[in-house]
Amino acid sequence: MSPQTAGLLVFNMDLPGHRGKGRTYLPFPSTADSGTTGQNTTTYRTRANAIGTALRTLTTVSGSGGNGTISFGITKQVSMPHIRPIIYDIDMVTDSSTNTRWATQKRRSFYGEGD
Repeated sequence: MSPQTAGLLVFNMDLPGHRGKGRTYLPFPSTADSGTTGQNTTTYRTRANAIGTALRTLTTVSGSGGNGTISFGITKQVSMPHIRPIIYDIDMVTDSSTNTRWATQKRRSFYGEGD
């Protein structure tokens, strides 16, 4: 497979529209992960969904200063870029899914070559 081919893990938040989605590329799939139709296999999607589930699982951290919970969220800029200080907000990820098709991450492609 070409280096720009990747799996796509989509994250959903409790926000409507495109603002309620995030994504990450899962790089370097094996040729064994691609089925005869050119789509990714069920086994690959199961492994990718397991990554999404692991990221969404709340983790409790205990230490001498107390306890805390780590959760996975997507950071977004709330204030206008020219206004200081820049204010950010975090939306918690509520769900994740994997597409049956491969994604293309252009920055990993060979220079000057098309897909």
